Amino acid sequence: MNNPGILGSIVIVGLGLAVPFFCLLLGWLTKVDVPRPKNFRESLPRLALWIASFSLLVMLVSLVRIQMLAPTVPGSHWIALNWTSVACWALVFLMSLLGKGKPRTALLIWSITFPIFATFLFMTAYTY
Repeated sequence: MNNPGILGSIVIVGLGLAVPFFCLLLGWLTKVDVPRPKNFRESLPRLALWIASFSLLVMLVSLVRIQMLAPTVPGSHWIALNWTSVACWALVFLMSLLGKGKPRTALLIWSITFPIFATFLFMTAYTY
C-alpha cells in the first residue's frame, strides 16, 4: 500500500471535507448579519458554530493522520478525539434543530454532510 504522505493526506482530506467546510463558512457569514440574541433559542446557533468548528478541526487532524498511516491501528487518544468529534456533531445537530436564526440552515446542512464525507474519507484510507 502506498501512503500519500503528509501533503497528499492534507489535500485528500481538504478536498473531501470541502462541502462541510463551506457549509460552516456560510454559517459564520450569516451569523454576522444576526443581531444580539434575545432568547435561548436564538443563541443556540452561535454556540453550535463554535462546537461545529471544533468538531471539524478535530476530525480534520484525525483524518489526515489516518490517511498517512492507514494500515496501523490508531492509538487510544485518537479514538477518544474521534468520539469527541462525534459527540460534538450530535450536539450541533440537536442545536440546529432546536435553535432559531439564520445560521441554523447552514448548520443543519453541515450536520448532514459532515458525517457522510468524513465516513467516505475514513473508508478510502483503508480501501484504496
